[in-house]
Amino acid sequence: MTRNTKISSKGLGLLAFVLIGLIAGCSERKDPRSELTPEQRWARPDVTWTAEQLKQLDRGYQVYRSTCAACHLSEGQGQALVGAPALNRNPLVATSDSQDVIKVVLSGRSAMPSFAKSLDDNQVADLLSYVRNAWDNRSNDTVSAEYARQVRSDLSSSSNE
Repeated sequence: MTRNTKISSKGLGLLAFVLIGLIAGCSERKDPRSELTPEQRWARPDVTWTAEQLKQLDRGYQVYRSTCAACHLSEGQGQALVGAPALNRNPLVATSDSQDVIKVVLSGRSAMPSFAKSLDDNQVADLLSYVRNAWDNRSNDTVSAEYARQVRSDLSSSSNE
């Protein structure tokens, strides 16, 4: 026995309204970090951040969310299936000199594309300042845009030789 169920246009409209609401609700989830001040977000007993460093770390978080989190995930745990290594506790990320990780962001590596054309030097510096201090990473310093610019220039020079 088959049952022919018809949905009225009013019912379809209600269903569409509910689905759109659910989709919008998921995409506009409130960031739990937004309830905290920058000082609270980045508080550590072993480091005192300047106001500019706090701003840079927050900007880096935004770059990470929009550029990296889809593959490396929100807590930097990575996804081996798509070739995205964990960034949390990653020795390359945590080194004292950020040159190598800047090169990876600008040139790409394995499954990761190059971001040289899509991120400027300020964004690279902000992003890596965030990643090097997020989660369990403790570089306790920030990357300057000037240093990112220098590494980018060195990469360009070496590729032109």
